[in-house]
Amino acid sequence: MSGADYWTFFTEDAKRTGSLLYSRLAAGIGRDEELKSIAALARPGQPQANLILAAVHFLLLRGADAPLKRFYPTVGGTVSTDAEDPVPDFRAFVFAHRKQVEQLVATRVTNTNEVGRSALLHPGFRMAAAQAAAPLALIEIGPSAGLNLIWDSYGVRYQRDGATVAAINENAPAG
Repeated sequence: MSGADYWTFFTEDAKRTGSLLYSRLAAGIGRDEELKSIAALARPGQPQANLILAAVHFLLLRGADAPLKRFYPTVGGTVSTDAEDPVPDFRAFVFAHRKQVEQLVATRVTNTNEVGRSALLHPGFRMAAAQAAAPLALIEIGPSAGLNLIWDSYGVRYQRDGATVAAINENAPAG
């Protein structure tokens, strides 16, 4: 995936999954060569967007005081990205804390375990269990932090063209 495609993909994916703040910020980073160069300090194979966004969020959570805080509900922010563009404040924050952001991006790695990954495995797990006519037993070697071991605890709905095509485990807790 080319650099431009990466930032476009991340922007659209963040929007699709409901993170409008990260969608707006990723779009801004994708248009800014200096911010992209900082994100590019990530180790090979590490997601640049996740790391630069996480570095900034980490510094805000650690008490960095900046106008950018008003966009982050986790630190008391209440300003919507619909009301105001967060990119100028993000850019100012990154450059005011450049050394720290660069160090975090260059030295940290992501561990993006999430339940959503099990959604892709869910149909295969169900098929294997049905064909065996027995409960499915899994062995986890670590990459999902055990989330795939409890795949049958999650409700999963697949959508195609806006219509639900499968609903599995409707009794699973909402989340």
